[in-house]
Amino acid sequence: MFKKVILSFLIIMLAVSFACCGVKKAEHTSWNRIAITDELDNAVHNALINVVSDNEEKAEHMLPVETHKIFAANKKDNSVAVYIYYHGSYLISNGNPKKEEDFDGSDKCGHIVMFFDITNGNYSYKSIDDYELEGPDDEFLEENFPDDIIDTVNKYTDAVTDVSTKEYKEFWDKYNSQIDSYLESI
Repeated sequence: MFKKVILSFLIIMLAVSFACCGVKKAEHTSWNRIAITDELDNAVHNALINVVSDNEEKAEHMLPVETHKIFAANKKDNSVAVYIYYHGSYLISNGNPKKEEDFDGSDKCGHIVMFFDITNGNYSYKSIDDYELEGPDDEFLEENFPDDIIDTVNKYTDAVTDVSTKEYKEFWDKYNSQIDSYLESI
């Protein structure tokens, strides 16, 4: 029951947080392609963690974790659109957790388009304009992602769901390392 309440609350809060900023695909997919840097990757990670943790009730131990894959980033003036596959969780424990199983929470995954302002090389989170968190949706990708990356996104999404692939292992190693780091810190 508690899990369903948390999951419902998370879905509602994500929907509110992911308010559209009004930039349509025809606009942001024609912007100039930019390199995916460590700074951009860190900005995406921090924004995703903050969106989840800012919208959740506080528990004795809370652990927002996420992992993502950036497929492309486009820039125009000081705005950057980032096209991502995302998996995130909000884990909580009101006890003294010693392992991941001591947490309760919910998971979400899917494709998102995030927007940042960039000034002097620093990325400042603006919004998550478009998102699809219920599973692969070709229509969502067609409507929101640049045409030249859709095949790559679909292949990656398939690979990340297949336990025998390198992409699966890398994706989940990144995710689980956040949990391990947190558990070691408490």
